[in-house]
Amino acid sequence: MVMRSHQIGSICTASSKDGGKTWSDPVDLGFGDQPSRPAILPDGRVVLAWVDRFGTQTIRARLAANTDAPFLEETEVVLYSHKRPQAERAADTGQQLTEMNAWTYGLPFAEVLPSGDVLVAFYAGTDVWMGANWCRLSVDRR
Repeated sequence: MVMRSHQIGSICTASSKDGGKTWSDPVDLGFGDQPSRPAILPDGRVVLAWVDRFGTQTIRARLAANTDAPFLEETEVVLYSHKRPQAERAADTGQQLTEMNAWTYGLPFAEVLPSGDVLVAFYAGTDVWMGANWCRLSVDRR
């Protein structure tokens, strides 16, 4: 399973059943911006964190029942909310990239812990300071 941003505002997934020799067509997940590495639990469930930089200015996570299942909206949690107000939406991507306050948080990484919980690490701060942050997600055990 691989997650990637197809374009700004879109996360897609593709899977391989032959060790990466061939891949399925990309499937748009219907939410997005910048995906994390998916955390695949021992029972096959998947936690995906992502940055919604140009919409809600948050880092969020959702759960899927397996690698082929949808990431249901009712499983969504907000892990981080950016406190700085977003400037008026720029007309194009180049202008968006120059709005540096939009880049003071991001790059989530999800990992399953030995306890079965999921740790999501990401950076966040301001244009003056930056810090490493983490959230521990307890996923109900089956």
